[in-house]
Amino acid sequence: MFKEGPSTAEIELKEKEERIARLERKVGQLTYEVDWLKKKSEDCRTRLGEKISLIEMTRISASSVRQNY
Repeated sequence: MFKEGPSTAEIELKEKEERIARLERKVGQLTYEVDWLKKKSEDCRTRLGEKISLIEMTRISASSVRQNY
């Protein structure tokens, strides 16, 4: 007679929708992580550039002090 509960097609559709929802959450999470890593990478490059500039300034100052003696 009549089958009770959801049909096979309805079950498959629900499973696919759940899988899509999981994948969308994962994409969102990974996008957030990539954006965070990009920002941290930029911050590190900026700090590294500042340190390199400081080292270069120190070397220039040290060499000019040596030349004055």
